[in-house]
Amino acid sequence: MARREHLAVSAVLADLRVYAIERDYDTIVAIGLLMFFRPSRARELLERIRAQVRRGGCAIVNVLVEGTTYYEMFEPGEYYLFGGEELRERFADWEILAWRRETFPAPQDTVKAFSTMVAAKPDPRRASRRQGPESGQAEQPHRGRRRSRCRKLAPARRTSQARCSSDELSS
Repeated sequence: MARREHLAVSAVLADLRVYAIERDYDTIVAIGLLMFFRPSRARELLERIRAQVRRGGCAIVNVLVEGTTYYEMFEPGEYYLFGGEELRERFADWEILAWRRETFPAPQDTVKAFSTMVAAKPDPRRASRRQGPESGQAEQPHRGRRRSRCRKLAPARRTSQARCSSDELSS
């Protein structure tokens, strides 16, 4: 997809126990990663993701959440199960393009409960260019503006509950 869209992709090999995200990115992806840190570090990394995504950019995050009963992959005291709604709560000021919570069977009659979210960071510059209904003027159409790349990553159809099925999120 990156080649087709002519996007530059950069990856960093780092020890996230000490690494600091220092530059801004259009998109930051953290799939199945943040829960492998102590609670304070997991929350700090999530906040750094929020801070380092550019305006109009995208965060894609997947974490294990409370309700998970499979702990075999964790070091004792070195993990964090996010709250079931924590991702949505921490990104409440962003546009949640997709969100879902799923539970999967795991060994020895245990379960893994996940929360997955795709969120777009607001761009106040873009919002200030058009007038909304609250100002008494009609919103201007988006003619001539490029569609956010973040929106291309999320399902085209969104529900009022900001929840989608697994086939919608993966498409």
